[in-house]
Amino acid sequence: MNSDSSYICHVPTTETNITVPAPATPHLKEKGLSLVQETFGDGNCFFAFNIQAGYWTVGYCFGDKVIQFHEEDEDFFSGNHKPQIPDHVYVLGKFPNVPPYKKVMIKNQMKQKVVLDSNDYSIFDGEFSYFEDNQKYLKHTLAGEICDLTLKPRTIDIVYKCDENVGLLEFQEIKTCQYQMVIGVPRLCEIEDFRKAEEDVVDVNCKAIEGSFEKLDLNKYQLQPLGGGLYIGQKSPYPNIAVSINELNITSFGESFFSSLEKIPSPDSMSLKWTDSFIYWINLYDMFGNHQGLFRIERDGSLSNHQIGIEKVEGDKVQANFEYFMR
Repeated sequence: MNSDSSYICHVPTTETNITVPAPATPHLKEKGLSLVQETFGDGNCFFAFNIQAGYWTVGYCFGDKVIQFHEEDEDFFSGNHKPQIPDHVYVLGKFPNVPPYKKVMIKNQMKQKVVLDSNDYSIFDGEFSYFEDNQKYLKHTLAGEICDLTLKPRTIDIVYKCDENVGLLEFQEIKTCQYQMVIGVPRLCEIEDFRKAEEDVVDVNCKAIEGSFEKLDLNKYQLQPLGGGLYIGQKSPYPNIAVSINELNITSFGESFFSSLEKIPSPDSMSLKWTDSFIYWINLYDMFGNHQGLFRIERDGSLSNHQIGIEKVEGDKVQANFEYFMR
């Protein structure tokens, strides 16, 4: 809770049973790999957009490669992926036994049936893995092309986890040219060892003290990444909100909004443009749903320069995001 919020809470007592997870077995690994292959063996690739400060598209092609490239918004959303610079498609990792490419294509180029070697995979055991949530994961490390900065091959850890969503869940560059990708595999949830251990969860009843802001349930919002840790939250028929995983003051929020302006929805369902004139109101929340401030943002689209005016306003009441808009 932030400094603008005050609550009185009652935390009930509960008993917690802690169990040590069973060690992984070769049979468990083989069973998990078979489900991974059944899930992704159709040769399709999965793509994630707006990665790493909103610049990169990352593609995962099972049995073939993991790639990274830059493309325009319309190419990603159309599904017809096309790198903006064809020579700048980077191979972060290649699966074993994949022959050399004459040209890296934005598709699965593996022509043969994929055969997985269980020796190439390892299992993270519960709390002893760096995910620390009592859940088992399959991990596969791949080597890619030479990195210009380190002069060594790029490497990527692909982590397969039980999740209701299939495809690419998370991606990050841990060190220079060293990456980690988390892939959701719903069928892994069929195996108890790969399911997340049930947590002892209790309801904490809190009452907002008069004059403070209530905490927002972000699970009810659809969050769209803008880049740099900033998201737009959408929940019809309510006004959009902004959510940041970083602590922002008026200057840093203004900079984040400035760099993301052309990704923010306008009243005509298209993204804003610098040639638009508008007055825009939006509430900012942190990743826990705590209110961080109400902001008024103004832009005169007739100006040739890229400039916005932003001020922080008392309160949190917004009837609509746009007080004024002209294209």
